[in-house]
Amino acid sequence: MYNKLIFFFVNSMKFFSKKYDRATVIEFYSDKTSQNDSAIKENAKNLLGIHFKEENRLIYSTTLNYFPDLSQLTSQSHLLLVGHGTKGTYKFSDCDADMLVERLVEDCSLQAVKRLTLVACHLGETKAFIEELQLKLAKENIYTEIAAYKSYLVIDSSGHRWIDLGDEYGLVNAGKQKIVLGWENAAGSPSPKQIVVVDTNEINAYYADNQGGDMDDEANMEELFRFG
Repeated sequence: MYNKLIFFFVNSMKFFSKKYDRATVIEFYSDKTSQNDSAIKENAKNLLGIHFKEENRLIYSTTLNYFPDLSQLTSQSHLLLVGHGTKGTYKFSDCDADMLVERLVEDCSLQAVKRLTLVACHLGETKAFIEELQLKLAKENIYTEIAAYKSYLVIDSSGHRWIDLGDEYGLVNAGKQKIVLGWENAAGSPSPKQIVVVDTNEINAYYADNQGGDMDDEANMEELFRFG
């Protein structure tokens, strides 16, 4: 069933690390689209790699009444939402921060998660959206890190994430154009304080000279899939 939650454990995919007990990837569709959106499905498939199975796809869709149960996630889990980011408006799959929190908490029963990664374009260009999202999740007693990317996100068939900076600067590892917000317990304060954990803004300064040459042995340019 599409709404059956399947967990994949540590070290089985690139986005795992020892700091997570489990991770899950959800295709997150707006009310205007369906699970036939090729960009979302392809990027979720690339992230999951050999673990992708059509019958085990995790889909959020109000149109299709697919609401995956996230109640089993813990404060050590990693949740990756694959959707669309919109430059300038800063919505995730047409959801503003209020709507996204409502759908995660009320529709999917999210109670805890260590990191929420928005696998979409542009949402990291300004801190405003993810700051608001983080605060609204905290009001639901969900204190989590939130990660987002700053420009056009590209995922190749091996699951590697890149940022496409255009003709001038080309592709860079997605970690070089990324922001992550977290929390810290401030001395003397009864509540945690929002902090910036990661804020990178690096470019490929040699791209123009290389003309798209050997930027990275892992990059197969014919297999890259633009996602936005």
